[in-house]
Amino acid sequence: MRWDDADQPARTAVELELATHLGYLEARVEQMQYPQFRAEGWPIGSGMVERANKLVMEDRLKGAGMHWADANVNPLLALRNAVCNDRWDETWTVIEQKLWREVVMIRQRHRAEWQAACLAEALRTGGDARRACASGTAAHASGDRRA
Repeated sequence: MRWDDADQPARTAVELELATHLGYLEARVEQMQYPQFRAEGWPIGSGMVERANKLVMEDRLKGAGMHWADANVNPLLALRNAVCNDRWDETWTVIEQKLWREVVMIRQRHRAEWQAACLAEALRTGGDARRACASGTAAHASGDRRA
């Protein structure tokens, strides 16, 4: 391609774009040692990744008659990935710990709501909060049916 002085702005833009791409490649030279990677037995190409995606994700999510809510897709894939990578025990331990933390937080919130209802009942009736909680009236006032 021949450049004229009239093409100076276009040439500068093209040169800038080429310099940007070249800089990107130069910064990643170590990541592009494909002959060495092949000699070391590393797979080159996306075929294995695409196949893993099909085995892990598509086969599980796109079966006949299957429909998934968006909110459930990532958690399901995380579990499926754990199974496929033989990391179920490790993954389940983390999930179990998270679920227990959530249970503890729910119990703490319920306890705080219960105590607030007891205090509100005591203030309303001018009585003792412990007596209000023991009688169960605070539970009914707060919507808690455990009493």
